[in-house]
Amino acid sequence: MKDIMKENYMFDTENITSVSKNMIVVCYDISDNKRRNQMVKLLERYLFRVQRSVFEAMLTKQKTKQLNQELARFAKDDDNIRIYKINGSGDVTVYGNAQMLEDEEIIII
Repeated sequence: MKDIMKENYMFDTENITSVSKNMIVVCYDISDNKRRNQMVKLLERYLFRVQRSVFEAMLTKQKTKQLNQELARFAKDDDNIRIYKINGSGDVTVYGNAQMLEDEEIIII
């Protein structure tokens, strides 16, 4: 039997609401290798890779806005880039070998 991993995301908790974070999922289909590699580098500055062409993270509204602006400048007509902003409570079921996504920790000294 395959291992089943559950990732529970609570997007409407007080902590997340107070800092205005959303779960952001970006998936893309870019046929040109050079542009695809540039896309990966751009996304790795904001998100964590969960599949070959899928990235996700908990981002603040400001980071989400910055990411959207960069992707808008990057995109060409023949690209397919999708950004999903997930609000509320969610549940992700993962099969196989995957890393657990954790919320970014911010420490202010």
